[in-house]
Amino acid sequence: MKGVIVHADKEQALAKDEAARKLWLATYTAVNIDVTRAFFSHPKILITAMNGPAVGLSAALIAHSDFIYHPHEPDNHSATEESFLLTPFVTLGLVGEGCASYTFAKRLGLSKANEALLSARKIPASELLACGFLNKILPSTPSFLSDIRKHAEDTWGGYQLNRACVLEMKKLIRMGWETEMEATNVREHFAGLEKFANGIPQGEFVSAILVTFWIFVQHSGFFRIGQAPYEIPAGLVDIGLAFIKAVKTLERNTATQ
Repeated sequence: MKGVIVHADKEQALAKDEAARKLWLATYTAVNIDVTRAFFSHPKILITAMNGPAVGLSAALIAHSDFIYHPHEPDNHSATEESFLLTPFVTLGLVGEGCASYTFAKRLGLSKANEALLSARKIPASELLACGFLNKILPSTPSFLSDIRKHAEDTWGGYQLNRACVLEMKKLIRMGWETEMEATNVREHFAGLEKFANGIPQGEFVSAILVTFWIFVQHSGFFRIGQAPYEIPAGLVDIGLAFIKAVKTLERNTATQ
């Protein structure tokens, strides 16, 4: 009888795991693969007006653009530092998305790609311009998007360029990459599926929320640590943070075994 119960428990656990996998396959993997493919297979000229931070999947997707324009500071011609590229996948318990593991190496260069993807470093706009990720900086005005459209019309809307040849040239440039991007797209998002199915990103999200809460407790005027009326033992915050760090260390050690 005991063996039957154990067998039933295993079947229930497997069914639960399979249900979770199907859920993430439909809501994460399939959607991200489809969106990413829409970008790298786009047949027309794809232009991005980057006038702010690009984070996560959005940062990965703009790397598929043919041209990326950025506003410069009003008083000089350097890129505004309010914009940056941030891909915190490894911080969130994920791997690359949007073919970032392929396109970043090509567009940022291997060194910057490693900084962005392996250490989740925020890459400021000035560095994006220096390494060629950005094509051009234009004046920062309230009509920045309209200025980009005018620039595009002036470049490709006249008769100096044959439009059919422009699109054919884009196809030829990307033809050698497309097979690699198709494969990378599947590899990345199925790797992400495994992470979600195993609950790794969910655990990182919970840890981040707990850390944020403890920081709030430490610095909020609403809670008075060690004082009435909302008395919290002075050492409780440190104990909480130490506990979170211990759990995360255990998770990492388990993952590397």
